Amino acid sequence: ALFNESAQQCAFDGGCLIYIDTGETDERALQSELYLDAALLQGKVQRFTLVEAVNLYPGLYNATDPLSPDYFTPDSWMVLGRRIHASRFLYFAPNQVNILLRPSYNFFGIPAAQQALDYVAHFTKTREAAHRLLTKFSLTVFKTNMEGILAGGSGAHMDMRLQYLTQKRDN
Repeated sequence: ALFNESAQQCAFDGGCLIYIDTGETDERALQSELYLDAALLQGKVQRFTLVEAVNLYPGLYNATDPLSPDYFTPDSWMVLGRRIHASRFLYFAPNQVNILLRPSYNFFGIPAAQQALDYVAHFTKTREAAHRLLTKFSLTVFKTNMEGILAGGSGAHMDMRLQYLTQKRDN
C-alpha cells in the first residue's frame, strides 16, 4: 500500500521519499548516515513513512564538481526544517529532468499530471471545436428567395432576417 501511494505521489508531485524510521529522535543521530548492517536488519527498523515532496526540500548538494559522484545529489533533506541524512530515505523520482533543472523541480522529476496536461488541453480544445462546428451546421439553415436581390433589389429585408437568425440561433 505504501509503494502504491508513493507511485501516486510521483504522478502528482514528481517524486517523494519514504522515511526509514529506526526510532531515533536525537537530531545528531538523524543527521548521521544510516548504515545497512545486521542491527538494522534485526528489528531496528520500526516502520516506513511516506514523505510528500511538499513537506521537504534538499539540504546541501555539490553543484561545482561534475566529476564527483555526489554532483547535484543532496546529502540531506530538510523535512519541515529538520535536517535528516539522505541515507535514511528511499528516493522515488520518475521522469528525471536535466541535471541543471533538478533544483527547479526540488530534485524530483516532472509529474505525470504535468506531462499529460498538454494532451488533455489539446483534446478539450478539439472536442469543443467539433461541438461548435456541429452546432453551426445543425442551426445555420436559411431558406429565402434570392431572385429579387440578385436582380438588383434591396437586401435590407434579408439582412434583417439574417440578423434575427444570428441573435436567436442558440438558446
